[in-house]
Amino acid sequence: MVKTIDQRFLERQYGQTNDEWLRILAINEISIRKGHRYLRGRFLWVGKDQKAQTLKKFFSAMNKDQRQALESMGTDMWDPPVLAVQQRVPHVKIFLEVFHVAAQFNRVIHKVRNTEYRNAHKTNKAVFKGTKYLLLKNQSNVRPHKDCNNLRGF
Repeated sequence: MVKTIDQRFLERQYGQTNDEWLRILAINEISIRKGHRYLRGRFLWVGKDQKAQTLKKFFSAMNKDQRQALESMGTDMWDPPVLAVQQRVPHVKIFLEVFHVAAQFNRVIHKVRNTEYRNAHKTNKAVFKGTKYLLLKNQSNVRPHKDCNNLRGF
């Protein structure tokens, strides 16, 4: 009963879903809590739980032509969506959201810098000061005289 009411509301509010145009899909989890106001975009389907089985239900609800029309899918670096795509629509190219790739890169840079700092001789520890953001900058944004002061003489 609730599902039917929700479906009627969504159809009145947003019209019938036309998924003939669907070629690129973005899959993401959401959190609905007080103060969360970041839901944007067009929602095609909503499932419960962030599991591969949940997403497999979405793909199973599509007909063969709809699944075949899909070209690519964006997701975070969570395994279940990737697994579901590989099993249900293996021809779809998966791309990772840049935010998650950058966050992972940041964690790696932080870990390597800390390890190298701990292993460095006392006289070389100063070289590491200020290098975190230097490593994260685009090369075109590096200011040699200002950003590289600590690297001189190393």
